[in-house]
Amino acid sequence: GKTIGLPARLLRRRISEQPVYRAPRADEPPLIARADDIAWLNAKLDETSVGQCCTAMLVGPPGIGKTAVVQAFVSHAEMRGWRFIESRLQPSDVDRPMSVFVELFPALLKASGALGAAPESIAQLRRLVEFHVVDDILANKSQEAEAVQARIRESTLDLLDAVTHEGPLVLVLEDLHWVDRQSLRLLTWVLEHATKAPVLWLLTARMEGRFADLRDVLPADRVPSRTIEPLGRSSTMALFRACIPEAQRDTDQPVPEHAYDVTGGNPLFIREVAGHWAETGGTEALPGNLKALMRGRVARLPAAAQRVLHCCAVLGRFASVPRVSVVLEISTTELLACIEEVDGLGLVGLGGEPGSLSLHDLWQEELI
Repeated sequence: GKTIGLPARLLRRRISEQPVYRAPRADEPPLIARADDIAWLNAKLDETSVGQCCTAMLVGPPGIGKTAVVQAFVSHAEMRGWRFIESRLQPSDVDRPMSVFVELFPALLKASGALGAAPESIAQLRRLVEFHVVDDILANKSQEAEAVQARIRESTLDLLDAVTHEGPLVLVLEDLHWVDRQSLRLLTWVLEHATKAPVLWLLTARMEGRFADLRDVLPADRVPSRTIEPLGRSSTMALFRACIPEAQRDTDQPVPEHAYDVTGGNPLFIREVAGHWAETGGTEALPGNLKALMRGRVARLPAAAQRVLHCCAVLGRFASVPRVSVVLEISTTELLACIEEVDGLGLVGLGGEPGSLSLHDLWQEELI
């Protein structure tokens, strides 16, 4: 048969670079009924492959599965040789100037090809994201606000051009309904001026917070969006069965047929209902909303595990094994034991960075 060769540079990158998203565990439920959503994103990726900047936005309520779709899509994109970088917002970022890019720039500055940017561009962006930067490159430059903003804009384009020279990028901006105004202005400007960069900007958002502001400056004709819909009845039941322990799937105990009516097809709610059913053996006393169910599941945890959850919620994206251990004044061994117990409920798990801890934003909001 025909042999398809890959460039040596691409092969080296596939071998050496580790994915940012953690690989799914064997006991994680599958992604169900999202093939059309992933196909839509793959079509956007194809448009970007011809050498133009593209944008796409996934919209939906909390727990509907936006991040799960992004993870599955990114896995496909990686197999095609694409690199990706993520910036994930949290509620406090609404009042944190430049929060999107403060999270994005460090990863871009470390990416392959970044050193191809002008030294002035690198120095300018490092000043934005690093402490105690010592350099003489910008010493004679104007520090007036407008001049600095102009240099940040041009430096961003220069860095994107250098990094994409090494290959195309998927830039994932999660939970953009919490975007601050300064980030939104810069993002709008970059999308207007970086039209030739092979970058797919993949945004996710809920229809709350700053979503209206987001749509005012990035309307649907500029940033096409796709709403992630709730699962249908049959898909709900399939996900429910996948979420309960395997030993319980083989028993004669019937899976509750009213799971769809209770959850409305929201995947996070389905997983929590399945966890409740597995723990209690029934759904007769099931709370009528997701947050009440979440509170009940947390209440059944040991006190030490609850403290770990609350600490992760407060620290947000900065939660990590070393930080949580220091804050709670417990040993790493004790912390990992709590994480194992909590992770078994699907509430918290190791994130993309080594030692980091991730918590779904709904859990974070509820626990805080």
